[in-house]
Amino acid sequence: MKRLVVLCTVVFVAALLVGVLASQLFSMQSLRAAVPQTAQAESTPQAPLVSFEGVVRQGSATVPSSWVVGAYSFQVVPGTEISANGVPIQPGVWARVEAEKPEGQPLQATVIELQQAPDGDIFDRIVAIDNDTGIWQVGDTDVVVSQATTVQGTPSVGALVNVNGRWSLDGLAAGTIVVDSSAEPVMYLGTIVQQQAGQWLVDDVVVDLSDSPPIVGDPEIGAQVEVVGTETGPRHLKAQSIRVSSGTAQFQQRNGWLVSVNGDTFPYLWRVNLLDGSGLSPAYVAVFENTVVDETAGAAGYRSWLDIQADYSGNGYYRARRMVVLAHPPKQTVTGIVEEMPAAGTLGQWRVSGHRVEVTGDTALIGAPQMGSLVTVLGTPDYSNKLTAESIQALGQ
Repeated sequence: MKRLVVLCTVVFVAALLVGVLASQLFSMQSLRAAVPQTAQAESTPQAPLVSFEGVVRQGSATVPSSWVVGAYSFQVVPGTEISANGVPIQPGVWARVEAEKPEGQPLQATVIELQQAPDGDIFDRIVAIDNDTGIWQVGDTDVVVSQATTVQGTPSVGALVNVNGRWSLDGLAAGTIVVDSSAEPVMYLGTIVQQQAGQWLVDDVVVDLSDSPPIVGDPEIGAQVEVVGTETGPRHLKAQSIRVSSGTAQFQQRNGWLVSVNGDTFPYLWRVNLLDGSGLSPAYVAVFENTVVDETAGAAGYRSWLDIQADYSGNGYYRARRMVVLAHPPKQTVTGIVEEMPAAGTLGQWRVSGHRVEVTGDTALIGAPQMGSLVTVLGTPDYSNKLTAESIQALGQ
Protein backbone atom coordinates (compact mmCIF):
# COMPACT_ATOMS: atom_id res chain seq x y z
CA MET A 1 0.00 0.00 0.00
CA LYS A 2 2.81 2.42 0.86
CA ARG A 3 4.50 1.55 -2.44
CA LEU A 4 1.29 2.43 -4.30
CA VAL A 5 1.01 5.80 -2.55
CA VAL A 6 4.65 6.61 -3.27
CA LEU A 7 4.22 5.60 -6.93
CA CYS A 8 1.14 7.80 -7.33
CA THR A 9 2.95 10.72 -5.77
CA VAL A 10 5.89 10.33 -8.14
CA VAL A 11 3.58 10.14 -11.16
CA PHE A 12 1.69 13.28 -10.04
CA VAL A 13 4.90 15.29 -9.53
CA ALA A 14 6.26 14.18 -12.90
CA ALA A 15 3.05 15.18 -14.66
CA LEU A 16 3.11 18.55 -12.94
CA LEU A 17 6.69 19.19 -14.05
CA VAL A 18 5.88 18.20 -17.63
CA GLY A 19 2.92 20.61 -17.64
CA VAL A 20 4.99 23.51 -16.34
CA LEU A 21 7.77 22.89 -18.88
CA ALA A 22 5.28 22.61 -21.72
CA SER A 23 3.63 25.87 -20.69
CA GLN A 24 6.96 27.71 -20.61
CA LEU A 25 7.99 26.24 -23.96
CA PHE A 26 4.70 27.34 -25.55
CA SER A 27 5.12 30.88 -24.15
CA MET A 28 8.67 31.15 -25.50
CA GLN A 29 7.59 29.90 -28.94
CA SER A 30 4.73 32.41 -29.01
CA LEU A 31 7.08 35.22 -28.04
CA ARG A 32 9.62 34.16 -30.67
CA ALA A 33 6.89 34.02 -33.29
CA ALA A 34 5.70 37.53 -32.41
CA VAL A 35 9.09 39.23 -32.35
CA PRO A 36 9.91 38.90 -36.07
CA GLN A 37 6.46 40.25 -37.02
CA THR A 38 6.92 43.32 -34.83
CA ALA A 39 10.43 43.89 -36.10
CA GLN A 40 9.28 43.51 -39.69
CA ALA A 41 6.44 46.01 -39.19
CA GLU A 42 8.79 48.53 -37.63
CA SER A 43 11.41 48.11 -40.36
CA THR A 44 9.00 48.52 -43.30
CA PRO A 45 9.96 51.84 -44.93
CA GLN A 46 7.24 54.39 -45.56
CA ALA A 47 6.88 55.17 -49.27
CA PRO A 48 7.78 58.82 -49.96
CA LEU A 49 4.67 60.91 -50.61
CA VAL A 50 4.40 63.60 -53.26
CA SER A 51 1.63 65.99 -54.36
CA PHE A 52 1.44 68.09 -57.52
CA GLU A 53 -0.98 69.55 -60.05
CA GLY A 54 -1.00 70.46 -63.71
CA VAL A 55 -2.46 69.89 -67.15
CA VAL A 56 -3.29 66.27 -68.00
CA ARG A 57 -1.15 65.32 -71.01
CA GLN A 58 -2.00 61.63 -70.95
CA GLY A 59 -4.68 59.80 -69.00
CA SER A 60 -7.20 56.99 -69.17
CA ALA A 61 -10.11 55.59 -67.17
CA THR A 62 -8.57 52.14 -67.62
CA VAL A 63 -6.98 50.59 -64.54
CA PRO A 64 -4.06 50.06 -64.51
CA SER A 65 -2.86 52.81 -66.84
CA SER A 66 -0.07 55.34 -67.31
CA TRP A 67 -0.77 59.07 -66.81
CA VAL A 68 1.24 62.22 -67.40
CA VAL A 69 0.26 65.37 -65.49
CA GLY A 70 2.48 68.39 -66.03
CA ALA A 71 6.00 66.99 -65.78
CA TYR A 72 5.00 63.89 -63.80
CA SER A 73 4.64 60.38 -65.19
CA PHE A 74 2.88 57.94 -62.87
CA GLN A 75 0.74 54.82 -62.67
CA VAL A 76 -2.96 54.52 -61.84
CA VAL A 77 -3.47 51.28 -59.91
CA PRO A 78 -6.56 49.50 -58.51
CA GLY A 79 -6.27 51.40 -55.23
CA THR A 80 -6.18 54.86 -56.87
CA GLU A 81 -9.13 57.07 -55.91
CA ILE A 82 -10.24 59.23 -58.87
CA SER A 83 -12.66 62.12 -58.32
CA ALA A 84 -13.72 63.21 -61.82
CA ASN A 85 -16.17 65.91 -60.63
CA GLY A 86 -18.01 65.61 -63.92
CA VAL A 87 -14.85 66.37 -65.91
CA PRO A 88 -13.92 63.90 -68.68
CA ILE A 89 -10.58 62.16 -68.41
CA GLN A 90 -8.78 63.63 -71.41
CA PRO A 91 -5.74 65.75 -72.25
CA GLY A 92 -6.12 69.42 -71.41
CA VAL A 93 -8.05 69.14 -68.14
CA TRP A 94 -6.43 69.97 -64.80
CA ALA A 95 -5.54 67.41 -62.16
CA ARG A 96 -4.47 67.56 -58.54
CA VAL A 97 -2.56 64.40 -57.65
CA GLU A 98 -1.33 62.74 -54.48
CA ALA A 99 1.09 59.89 -55.08
CA GLU A 100 3.61 57.66 -53.39
CA LYS A 101 6.94 56.26 -54.53
CA PRO A 102 7.41 52.65 -53.36
CA GLU A 103 11.04 51.58 -53.38
CA GLY A 104 12.06 50.17 -56.74
CA GLN A 105 8.67 50.93 -58.31
CA PRO A 106 7.30 53.78 -60.46
CA LEU A 107 5.32 56.65 -58.95
CA GLN A 108 1.79 55.48 -58.05
CA ALA A 109 -1.20 57.78 -57.62
CA THR A 110 -3.30 57.41 -54.48
CA VAL A 111 -5.72 60.28 -55.19
CA ILE A 112 -6.55 62.14 -58.43
CA GLU A 113 -8.97 65.08 -58.45
CA LEU A 114 -9.97 66.48 -61.83
CA GLN A 115 -11.20 69.97 -62.67
CA GLN A 116 -11.26 72.29 -65.63
CA ALA A 117 -7.90 73.97 -66.28
CA PRO A 118 -7.55 77.06 -64.05
CA ASP A 119 -6.89 80.63 -65.06
CA GLY A 120 -3.36 81.97 -65.15
CA ASP A 121 -1.87 85.46 -65.04
CA ILE A 122 1.60 86.68 -66.02
CA PHE A 123 3.23 90.09 -66.34
CA ASP A 124 6.42 90.49 -68.34
CA ARG A 125 7.94 91.80 -71.54
CA ILE A 126 7.07 90.47 -75.00
CA VAL A 127 10.09 88.57 -76.31
CA ALA A 128 8.65 87.40 -79.64
CA ILE A 129 5.42 87.59 -81.66
CA ASP A 130 4.68 84.88 -84.24
CA ASN A 131 1.51 85.84 -86.08
CA ASP A 132 1.66 82.70 -88.25
CA THR A 133 1.41 80.25 -85.35
CA GLY A 134 -0.38 82.59 -82.95
CA ILE A 135 2.26 81.94 -80.29
CA TRP A 136 3.80 84.87 -78.43
CA GLN A 137 6.67 84.51 -76.03
CA VAL A 138 6.06 86.65 -72.96
CA GLY A 139 9.06 86.42 -70.68
CA ASP A 140 9.69 82.67 -70.78
CA THR A 141 6.05 81.61 -71.24
CA ASP A 142 4.37 80.56 -74.47
CA VAL A 143 1.12 82.53 -74.85
CA VAL A 144 -1.51 81.26 -77.31
CA VAL A 145 -3.24 84.18 -79.06
CA SER A 146 -6.42 83.44 -81.02
CA GLN A 147 -9.42 85.25 -82.47
CA ALA A 148 -11.02 84.92 -79.02
CA THR A 149 -8.20 86.93 -77.42
CA THR A 150 -8.90 90.57 -76.55
CA VAL A 151 -5.79 92.73 -76.96
CA GLN A 152 -5.85 96.19 -75.37
CA GLY A 153 -3.19 98.56 -76.61
CA THR A 154 -0.53 98.14 -79.29
CA PRO A 155 1.70 95.13 -78.65
CA SER A 156 5.32 95.10 -79.77
CA VAL A 157 8.48 93.24 -78.87
CA GLY A 158 9.84 94.69 -75.63
CA ALA A 159 6.48 96.02 -74.41
CA LEU A 160 5.27 95.10 -70.93
CA VAL A 161 1.99 93.17 -70.98
CA ASN A 162 -0.40 91.63 -68.49
CA VAL A 163 -1.80 88.34 -69.81
CA ASN A 164 -4.83 86.61 -68.34
CA GLY A 165 -5.94 83.27 -69.71
CA ARG A 166 -6.30 79.57 -69.09
CA TRP A 167 -3.53 77.00 -68.98
CA SER A 168 -3.53 74.52 -71.85
CA LEU A 169 -1.31 71.90 -73.43
CA ASP A 170 0.32 74.60 -75.58
CA GLY A 171 0.89 77.18 -72.84
CA LEU A 172 -1.27 80.01 -71.51
CA ALA A 173 -4.31 80.44 -73.80
CA ALA A 174 -4.83 84.19 -73.58
CA GLY A 175 -8.26 85.64 -72.90
CA THR A 176 -7.04 89.21 -72.52
CA ILE A 177 -3.71 90.90 -73.13
CA VAL A 178 -3.30 94.41 -71.76
CA VAL A 179 -0.32 96.36 -73.04
CA ASP A 180 1.29 98.45 -70.32
CA SER A 181 0.12 102.07 -70.55
CA SER A 182 -0.08 105.26 -68.54
CA ALA A 183 -3.08 103.88 -66.64
CA GLU A 184 -0.81 102.34 -64.05
CA PRO A 185 -2.17 101.70 -60.57
CA VAL A 186 -1.48 104.29 -57.90
CA MET A 187 -1.83 104.20 -54.14
CA TYR A 188 -3.71 106.78 -52.08
CA LEU A 189 -3.61 107.04 -48.28
CA GLY A 190 -6.41 108.85 -46.50
CA THR A 191 -9.39 108.81 -44.13
CA ILE A 192 -12.83 107.45 -44.94
CA VAL A 193 -15.18 110.44 -44.82
CA GLN A 194 -18.29 108.94 -46.35
CA GLN A 195 -19.52 105.50 -47.40
CA GLN A 196 -22.22 104.94 -50.01
CA ALA A 197 -23.28 101.96 -52.08
CA GLY A 198 -20.63 101.49 -54.75
CA GLN A 199 -18.33 104.33 -53.69
CA TRP A 200 -16.52 105.90 -50.75
CA LEU A 201 -15.16 109.36 -50.15
CA VAL A 202 -11.58 109.12 -48.85
CA ASP A 203 -10.53 112.66 -47.91
CA ASP A 204 -11.70 114.45 -51.06
CA VAL A 205 -11.07 111.51 -53.41
CA VAL A 206 -14.03 109.56 -54.80
CA VAL A 207 -13.22 105.85 -54.62
CA ASP A 208 -15.17 103.65 -57.05
CA LEU A 209 -15.92 100.17 -55.66
CA SER A 210 -17.69 98.80 -58.73
CA ASP A 211 -15.04 96.11 -59.29
CA SER A 212 -15.66 94.71 -55.76
CA PRO A 213 -12.04 95.10 -54.64
CA PRO A 214 -10.79 92.93 -51.76
CA ILE A 215 -10.79 94.82 -48.46
CA VAL A 216 -8.42 93.87 -45.65
CA GLY A 217 -9.62 95.03 -42.22
CA ASP A 218 -12.87 96.55 -40.97
CA PRO A 219 -13.69 99.76 -42.86
CA GLU A 220 -15.67 102.45 -41.08
CA ILE A 221 -15.94 106.21 -41.23
CA GLY A 222 -12.80 107.74 -39.75
CA ALA A 223 -10.59 104.74 -40.53
CA GLN A 224 -7.25 105.22 -42.26
CA VAL A 225 -7.04 103.27 -45.52
CA GLU A 226 -4.60 102.50 -48.31
CA VAL A 227 -6.38 102.39 -51.66
CA VAL A 228 -4.70 100.90 -54.73
CA GLY A 229 -6.40 101.63 -58.04
CA THR A 230 -6.36 103.48 -61.34
CA GLU A 231 -7.19 107.14 -61.84
CA THR A 232 -10.36 107.61 -63.89
CA GLY A 233 -10.40 111.39 -63.58
CA PRO A 234 -9.35 114.25 -61.29
CA ARG A 235 -9.71 113.03 -57.66
CA HIS A 236 -11.42 109.85 -58.86
CA LEU A 237 -9.93 106.42 -58.23
CA LYS A 238 -11.22 103.02 -59.29
CA ALA A 239 -10.19 100.72 -56.45
CA GLN A 240 -8.39 97.43 -57.02
CA SER A 241 -7.44 96.77 -53.41
CA ILE A 242 -8.14 98.46 -50.05
CA ARG A 243 -6.32 97.92 -46.79
CA VAL A 244 -7.61 99.36 -43.52
CA SER A 245 -4.71 100.37 -41.31
CA SER A 246 -6.28 98.61 -38.35
CA GLY A 247 -6.54 95.37 -40.32
CA THR A 248 -4.13 92.50 -39.90
CA ALA A 249 -1.67 91.55 -42.60
CA GLN A 250 0.47 88.48 -43.11
CA PHE A 251 4.23 89.05 -42.99
CA GLN A 252 6.17 87.28 -45.73
CA GLN A 253 9.74 87.15 -46.94
CA ARG A 254 9.93 86.49 -50.69
CA ASN A 255 12.42 86.55 -53.53
CA GLY A 256 11.77 87.84 -57.03
CA TRP A 257 12.87 90.27 -59.70
CA LEU A 258 11.82 93.81 -60.54
CA VAL A 259 9.74 94.53 -63.64
CA SER A 260 8.99 98.25 -63.24
CA VAL A 261 8.46 101.08 -60.72
CA ASN A 262 5.27 103.15 -60.88
CA GLY A 263 4.66 106.54 -59.32
CA ASP A 264 6.38 109.89 -58.97
CA THR A 265 6.25 110.14 -55.18
CA PHE A 266 5.85 107.84 -52.19
CA PRO A 267 4.36 105.34 -52.01
CA TYR A 268 5.89 103.84 -55.14
CA LEU A 269 4.45 100.64 -56.56
CA TRP A 270 7.09 98.14 -57.64
CA ARG A 271 5.86 95.51 -60.07
CA VAL A 272 7.66 92.31 -59.19
CA ASN A 273 7.66 88.73 -60.42
CA LEU A 274 7.92 86.60 -57.28
CA LEU A 275 9.51 83.15 -57.31
CA ASP A 276 6.53 80.88 -56.65
CA GLY A 277 6.92 77.10 -56.69
CA SER A 278 8.23 76.12 -60.10
CA GLY A 279 7.05 79.35 -61.75
CA LEU A 280 6.46 83.06 -61.18
CA SER A 281 3.71 85.08 -59.50
CA PRO A 282 3.17 88.75 -60.51
CA ALA A 283 2.73 91.14 -57.58
CA TYR A 284 2.67 94.81 -56.58
CA VAL A 285 4.90 95.90 -53.70
CA ALA A 286 4.18 99.32 -52.18
CA VAL A 287 7.36 101.12 -51.07
CA PHE A 288 6.82 103.88 -48.49
CA GLU A 289 9.05 106.59 -47.05
CA ASN A 290 9.75 104.41 -44.03
CA THR A 291 10.54 101.33 -46.15
CA VAL A 292 14.20 100.38 -45.90
CA VAL A 293 15.58 100.08 -49.44
CA ASP A 294 19.09 98.58 -49.50
CA GLU A 295 20.81 99.22 -52.83
CA THR A 296 24.33 98.44 -51.64
CA ALA A 297 24.69 95.77 -54.33
CA GLY A 298 23.43 98.13 -57.05
CA ALA A 299 20.58 100.44 -57.99
CA ALA A 300 17.17 98.82 -58.44
CA GLY A 301 16.25 98.44 -62.11
CA TYR A 302 14.58 96.13 -64.60
CA ARG A 303 15.33 92.50 -63.69
CA SER A 304 17.14 93.36 -60.46
CA TRP A 305 16.93 90.44 -58.05
CA LEU A 306 15.26 91.33 -54.76
CA ASP A 307 14.84 90.05 -51.24
CA ILE A 308 11.46 91.36 -50.07
CA GLN A 309 10.18 91.60 -46.51
CA ALA A 310 6.59 92.78 -46.61
CA ASP A 311 3.05 92.49 -45.26
CA TYR A 312 0.68 90.76 -47.66
CA SER A 313 -2.51 92.77 -48.13
CA GLY A 314 -4.26 90.33 -50.46
CA ASN A 315 -5.00 90.25 -54.18
CA GLY A 316 -1.29 90.25 -55.06
CA TYR A 317 -0.44 93.45 -53.11
CA TYR A 318 2.33 93.79 -50.53
CA ARG A 319 3.33 96.62 -48.18
CA ALA A 320 7.12 96.61 -48.02
CA ARG A 321 9.08 96.81 -44.79
CA ARG A 322 12.49 96.16 -46.35
CA MET A 323 13.69 95.77 -49.96
CA VAL A 324 17.20 94.50 -50.65
CA VAL A 325 18.74 94.54 -54.13
CA LEU A 326 20.77 91.34 -54.49
CA ALA A 327 24.07 91.09 -56.32
CA HIS A 328 23.20 87.58 -57.54
CA PRO A 329 20.05 85.47 -57.93
CA PRO A 330 19.08 83.91 -54.59
CA LYS A 331 19.89 80.21 -54.23
CA GLN A 332 16.86 77.94 -53.98
CA THR A 333 16.38 74.43 -52.55
CA VAL A 334 13.91 71.94 -54.02
CA THR A 335 13.16 68.43 -52.74
CA GLY A 336 11.26 66.09 -55.03
CA ILE A 337 11.32 63.15 -57.40
CA VAL A 338 13.39 63.02 -60.59
CA GLU A 339 10.81 62.82 -63.37
CA GLU A 340 12.91 63.57 -66.44
CA MET A 341 16.59 63.20 -67.32
CA PRO A 342 18.60 63.49 -70.54
CA ALA A 343 18.42 60.37 -72.71
CA ALA A 344 22.20 60.02 -72.62
CA GLY A 345 24.32 60.94 -69.62
CA THR A 346 23.42 63.44 -66.92
CA LEU A 347 24.22 66.81 -68.51
CA GLY A 348 21.23 68.84 -69.66
CA GLN A 349 17.73 69.54 -68.40
CA TRP A 350 16.13 67.48 -65.63
CA ARG A 351 12.70 67.88 -64.13
CA VAL A 352 12.32 67.47 -60.37
CA SER A 353 8.80 67.74 -58.93
CA GLY A 354 7.77 70.05 -61.76
CA HIS A 355 10.89 72.22 -61.44
CA ARG A 356 13.14 72.62 -64.48
CA VAL A 357 16.71 71.90 -63.43
CA GLU A 358 19.78 72.43 -65.63
CA VAL A 359 22.68 70.09 -64.84
CA THR A 360 26.13 71.24 -65.98
CA GLY A 361 29.66 69.93 -65.69
CA ASP A 362 29.98 71.91 -62.44
CA THR A 363 26.97 70.22 -60.80
CA ALA A 364 27.88 67.89 -57.92
CA LEU A 365 25.86 64.65 -58.08
CA ILE A 366 25.77 63.09 -54.63
CA GLY A 367 24.58 59.53 -54.04
CA ALA A 368 24.00 58.57 -57.71
CA PRO A 369 20.59 60.19 -58.36
CA GLN A 370 18.58 58.56 -61.16
CA MET A 371 15.08 58.44 -62.61
CA GLY A 372 12.59 58.04 -59.78
CA SER A 373 15.06 59.07 -57.06
CA LEU A 374 13.96 61.36 -54.25
CA VAL A 375 16.50 64.20 -54.35
CA THR A 376 17.34 67.63 -52.95
CA VAL A 377 18.48 70.22 -55.48
CA LEU A 378 20.47 73.33 -54.58
CA GLY A 379 20.51 75.76 -57.45
CA THR A 380 20.28 79.29 -58.83
CA PRO A 381 17.13 80.46 -60.66
CA ASP A 382 16.94 82.34 -63.94
CA TYR A 383 14.19 84.83 -64.81
CA SER A 384 11.74 82.00 -65.57
CA ASN A 385 12.60 80.22 -62.28
CA LYS A 386 14.55 77.47 -64.02
CA LEU A 387 17.31 76.28 -61.67
CA THR A 388 20.95 75.77 -62.62
CA ALA A 389 21.96 73.07 -60.17
CA GLU A 390 24.95 73.48 -57.89
CA SER A 391 24.31 70.05 -56.37
CA ILE A 392 21.77 67.22 -56.53
CA GLN A 393 21.75 64.79 -53.63
CA ALA A 394 19.87 61.49 -53.69
CA LEU A 395 18.03 60.88 -50.41
CA GLY A 396 17.67 57.53 -48.67
CA GLN A 397 20.53 55.89 -50.54
